[in-house]
Amino acid sequence: GVGGVDVLLNDIDKEITGIKVMENGYAFLISRDGMLVSFKEKDYVGKKTIVDFGNDKQHKLFQTLLDSIRLKPEGQVDFIDPFIGSDAVLQYAPVETGHWTFAVVAAKSDMFSTVNTILFVIGAIGVVTIFLILMTIIILSGKFSKPIWNVATMMDQANLNTVMNLQREDEIGYMARSFDKFIGSVRKTLIELMHATNALSASAKEISASTDQIAGEARKQTEQTSGAASAIEEMTRTIQQNAQNSTATKD
Repeated sequence: GVGGVDVLLNDIDKEITGIKVMENGYAFLISRDGMLVSFKEKDYVGKKTIVDFGNDKQHKLFQTLLDSIRLKPEGQVDFIDPFIGSDAVLQYAPVETGHWTFAVVAAKSDMFSTVNTILFVIGAIGVVTIFLILMTIIILSGKFSKPIWNVATMMDQANLNTVMNLQREDEIGYMARSFDKFIGSVRKTLIELMHATNALSASAKEISASTDQIAGEARKQTEQTSGAASAIEEMTRTIQQNAQNSTATKD
């Protein structure tokens, strides 16, 4: 039985001490009274408590940590780790089987280094993303602005015979087809107006010719009437002369 427990503890110790927390951190296992069950310093296992970690100045801190572990199943504390030699963060949580507490220690410098690395990666990704967005905007703006500029130029130089005939299945193509339709409608209207003007001009010529013919006939009739009046007047004078001559003969 004791041998089996030792084998089990050795396996647990090997697993826990094999845990690498970032660059300089480590993990360990303690009992609820603070005794080290698994630790990277093998001389400490089963002989020292977590209170024995620090020097005299840190003794109170580790005693407070042990009291916290007893009162609170899980938590976190900041301290100067004597094995790492710098500021560190200790996090702990209970292990119900065996009534132990599992703890990990991470150096703050490692944490900040990881954060800085993450920030650098995020920054690099952000720069690349912004660059790709700008390139996409430039490419898309060129793709759309050039056809729009071409259409605008064609509109500026357009006449009634202009046909864009732009084969595009997008808004620019729709705009070009609408312009072609508009020009075609205007051209059709002008052609119909020209035909109507020609027909009206022909009718005016026919009316003018008829008017000239009527005027000619009227002049001819006037001349004939004037001739008849002259003849009647001449006959009247002749009759009057004959009458006068007849009267003079009788006398």
